[in-house]
Amino acid sequence: MEECTGPLSRVLDCCLDFITRHTRQFEIVVRRKRETISEYPEAVPREAILNALAHRDYGLVGTTIDITVWDNRIEVQSPGPLPGHITVDNMRVEHYSRNPKIMRVLKTMGLVEEYGEGVDRMHQEMEVRLMEPPIFNVTTDSVTVTLLNRSIASVEDQVWLAMLGTEQLSADERLAVFLAQNEMTVTPRRLRQIRPESDAGGILDVAVTKGLLVRTGKRGGSRYELSLEMRLRVGATGIAAQTRKQQMLIEEIHRRGSISTAEGTKLLDESMATTRSLLNGLVQEGAARAEGQTRARRYYPFD
Repeated sequence: MEECTGPLSRVLDCCLDFITRHTRQFEIVVRRKRETISEYPEAVPREAILNALAHRDYGLVGTTIDITVWDNRIEVQSPGPLPGHITVDNMRVEHYSRNPKIMRVLKTMGLVEEYGEGVDRMHQEMEVRLMEPPIFNVTTDSVTVTLLNRSIASVEDQVWLAMLGTEQLSADERLAVFLAQNEMTVTPRRLRQIRPESDAGGILDVAVTKGLLVRTGKRGGSRYELSLEMRLRVGATGIAAQTRKQQMLIEEIHRRGSISTAEGTKLLDESMATTRSLLNGLVQEGAARAEGQTRARRYYPFD
């Protein structure tokens, strides 16, 4: 058991450090740069803890905010019920502060941007990575938010899905793009298999209007593929595929100590030219170093 005490900013940092140390961190290559990606969107545990600090019932003496990290979830439990008129159904759009002075302090410190946006932001950040939404369990004694780490998308795919964040896509549109990318095409039936309650046809039509997908075949047998623009960004030669291949090369370099272009080509089942380009890209971004010329060149971990 670990305890976090002190000023609010120190408590927040302590709690986030605890979560970082007890959840998985993935190293992947993004745009030829090696980066560490957290198992959960970083903003989500942060907002859960801030909400607990701001809205807990401090009148309940002897109680604490409890954070538990499991293999498949994080739970943040806050003493006291939901404040005022707030319910599980309206908490994304309504705001009521049990502790207005604490909220003002958090905003003054820059820890909170706008009042009442924390829960909505948690939902949005999870939606971006096709993860399940936060679950709120409310009793007369406490509020517990559960964050599940389940997603139908791999970590690499979650990264490029996050790169689409500025496009204002709905969660259903993201799912459609993801399926089209990973399964070559997506159909209304396939979309309904994952989201039974969704208007699959309407979602796909909007995605076509936005230029995300193109429709092939006649209505009733229609299939949807990534548009040319999206293929250039995330298709077979795009971010997701390149990220996976570069990640494989980095892991093999560290496992073997070094690799040649020929060895990398065999690993990826790609052409020599493609493999050489990927390896040289890693060198240019400082993720690996090269020694030797042409056929004798080998690639080593960057010191």
